[in-house]
Amino acid sequence: MTATHASRLFSDLLDAVERGETVAITRAGTSSRRCGPPL
Repeated sequence: MTATHASRLFSDLLDAVERGETVAITRAGTSSRRCGPPL
């Protein structure tokens, strides 16, 4: 998911993480961050 897309759909991103999903966020085509449930 691009950083722009993540910012527009931040609530949906948080819902996915609460369901246990890990979401990779990219910036300029490069993986920048991963957002996931706590360890």
